[in-house]
Amino acid sequence: MNITAGSPPISRRPLYCLRTCRLLLIVILFLHTATEAFLALTYPTRSGGVVRQRWAEKEVTYVIDRTGSDDMPAATSAAILRESFAVWSDVDGSSLRLIDGGTTNDIAPVSTDGRNLVIFDETGAWLNPPPGTGVIAVTRLESNFDGTITDADIIFNGRDFTFTNGVGGTAINLKDVAVHEVGHLIGLDHTPLQGSAATRPTMNPFYTGDGPGEASSLEPDDEAGISYLYPVPSHSLATGIIAGSVVDDGGVGVFGAHVLAENTSTGQVFSTLSGAYPDQGDPGSYFLFGLTPGSYRLQLAAVGGGITARNFAGIFEDFATGFPLEHYDNAALSSHAVLVDVQSGQQTGGIDFVTGFELVEGAIAPIALPNSTPDPTGPYRVEVIAAQAKAVSLAYRIEHTGGASGTQTLPMYLTLDESVYATDIPGQPAASRVLYRISATNDDGTEVTFPSSEDQWLRFDVLSLSGSQLAFTVLRDEDAVGVFDTGSERELARIPVGSDPIQILGSSDGHRLFVSNLASNDITVLETSTFQTSARIDVSEDPLDLAQAPDGSVVYITNSDAASLTTIDVETLQSREIAIPGLEEGPYGVAATSERIFVSDIGAHEIIALDLQGNVVTRSEGPDSPRSLAVSPDGGTLYSTSFTTPQLAAFDTQTLQLTGLLDLPLTGSFALGASPDGRKLYVTGHLDNTVIVVDALELEVLTSIAIGDNPRGVTFSPDGATVMVTSAESNQIHHVDAASDTIIGAYEVNGQPRGIAIVDPPSFGEEDLPTAVKEPPLPNLFSLSQPFPNPFNSTIQVRFSIPDQMVGEGSSVVIYDALGQPVRTLVNGPLEPGQYHLTWDGLNDEANRVAAGAYLMLLRAGGESASAKIMYLK
Repeated sequence: MNITAGSPPISRRPLYCLRTCRLLLIVILFLHTATEAFLALTYPTRSGGVVRQRWAEKEVTYVIDRTGSDDMPAATSAAILRESFAVWSDVDGSSLRLIDGGTTNDIAPVSTDGRNLVIFDETGAWLNPPPGTGVIAVTRLESNFDGTITDADIIFNGRDFTFTNGVGGTAINLKDVAVHEVGHLIGLDHTPLQGSAATRPTMNPFYTGDGPGEASSLEPDDEAGISYLYPVPSHSLATGIIAGSVVDDGGVGVFGAHVLAENTSTGQVFSTLSGAYPDQGDPGSYFLFGLTPGSYRLQLAAVGGGITARNFAGIFEDFATGFPLEHYDNAALSSHAVLVDVQSGQQTGGIDFVTGFELVEGAIAPIALPNSTPDPTGPYRVEVIAAQAKAVSLAYRIEHTGGASGTQTLPMYLTLDESVYATDIPGQPAASRVLYRISATNDDGTEVTFPSSEDQWLRFDVLSLSGSQLAFTVLRDEDAVGVFDTGSERELARIPVGSDPIQILGSSDGHRLFVSNLASNDITVLETSTFQTSARIDVSEDPLDLAQAPDGSVVYITNSDAASLTTIDVETLQSREIAIPGLEEGPYGVAATSERIFVSDIGAHEIIALDLQGNVVTRSEGPDSPRSLAVSPDGGTLYSTSFTTPQLAAFDTQTLQLTGLLDLPLTGSFALGASPDGRKLYVTGHLDNTVIVVDALELEVLTSIAIGDNPRGVTFSPDGATVMVTSAESNQIHHVDAASDTIIGAYEVNGQPRGIAIVDPPSFGEEDLPTAVKEPPLPNLFSLSQPFPNPFNSTIQVRFSIPDQMVGEGSSVVIYDALGQPVRTLVNGPLEPGQYHLTWDGLNDEANRVAAGAYLMLLRAGGESASAKIMYLK
């Protein structure tokens, strides 16, 4: 769109709808950005006010130049343009109707004739953009002083671009661009946000060459935009509004910050920029209109990536930057976000953000909060930081189908770890919802709460499962693992893991999951029965792919930027690093037999075989840029994909000799999975949006399955009947029937899904179910629990109880080595009665790491003592 200077004295600058070059497309694919937003065209006036561009009439007539495009018959281009107008005219929540005024060849795109023309400029007579600027189309608007649009012309750059009704190499899909331009014609600005073809806003300023029609469908927020400009009463009654403000730590309004709201049930994402409605409040105020009813997870972020203020018009410039992403209310992880409920026809206000995400004195911040869980036994651990607190407590209530319980209060106990307080909510029956909030009385006598708003509660569900298998999916953009019930096809929970998670692997018994986190350089261990984190294991730089020994005893992780491999004992969680000499780039892929470990060197185009001690046995030339590896179930054949070529290679695992090379109908391939029966291979084509099924025995292509955008992860159900594939850019998970190799279902999931693992659902017997909710009393026994995890290699945790009769008595917790020498004093002094949670990080009193071996933890209080043996491993 190009805004021209017309009769009203409004300050404007031109906007262009651009074709992305290949380099920009690559950048977009690697940006961690959100999906949807609408902004109305808004301009400042000379008097200091603002006006919003819109049509006064509810019917707007357009005409199409009869000549059409040189690239297709005129009737074809006219039909496509009419379809593009109909996309916007058919929105139920909008009162605007776009009327077909027929075709003509006796007018030109001028701003004073009041006729809204759509025309192709084949010579540059009307547009004449400098060559190479990438301008595909322009919408020119003329408006009055009050913002009423009086004329709009859409001009397509036929001089520099070829248009098509499908996909034709470098040609432009006409409908994708036309729908975008009609959005400008009705008064919408560009969106500041990116996304995949399936969810990217129509008003994104860049054309990315998607398949036909993929960029021309309206997202929920596109519909919210036209419904806001041209409302109907039924739409405002059926939807809700979230409103609030964004300020810096000095209380000054922040202009141009992204505020995103995700419906946790439907996955719909709505967003806006703070200050987009200056007539509604200060520069930091924001409003999210047209929200479907439900619970929303809110996020605040700065505009970034390939889109800048130059892509917008009017008031949208000089956006605030330099503040970190955060979630409401003062949460660093999306799973810790306080949910905001939206009801039909109502506005939920006061949802405010302060940029910077810093814990101020007297505030409360979450450390560990319970995830939604299928475990009815509990307890459910809650840990927070409460700075400068004298007393901290947790209030909770239970909602269930029969009603709600009264509010109960639990004291939170200091864990002896720098203002960290903890308590346990007792187990609850399935299908219960637990709502809780935390209060702290500070040294100055003031009381603060988390969440800060009195009517907001944290929550988690004690889940009732369908009995079908569970899919644990890495959501890279969310730093979380999403849990999906394959029976109900709904998301059950989001489990926070490390930073930039990428792959996931289930233990052979299905009880544990291992998640590799690229940015935080660690492995998160999850328990499948409770959806809780049991350990975090530090590894070297950029842990990437995972594989498991055939007997399930060891997990192998490639450290892709450290030329090394990490091994983790599944039972003890002891880890060991193996350096791999001579690596050029990687390692990336990994696979294992009972005798060998295999890794791929993507830079040297080699496959490397190691023995179980980590010594290099042999190297073999692989396909170009070997990426993922898999071993046949019988352990006899190793398979390798190629990231940059269509080749799939097969090797003998004993000799690492090449035994087969297959050219796949792909540009390059990413993930590779061997079916449990060894008969098939499934290969994801990340550039071709397809999955290739290969006969593993004959090394022949069986079929090709069209899948979502940028497929990455592939895995099998425990019984081998189902294959599941994640598509990162279209935010989809597909179910594929392994017998017929046909798609039997798919569901949407936000967060760029990558690795995926399927496990059988946990089961709990009648003896596990809680029969009543009781207030946990103060302890009346002196006790020391068994430390966990034991053995450990990072931190170990222990709980102990001090009863009332020991008040005032000296207490101590000391770690002794095998010779009886004290190495670390964790507690030395009186303790109040209560339950305590203690962590030891393997350091001695001089802050040096102790040697691996056996240690004794000794608790003393009131003349009594209790001890526990612990094992520290490196």
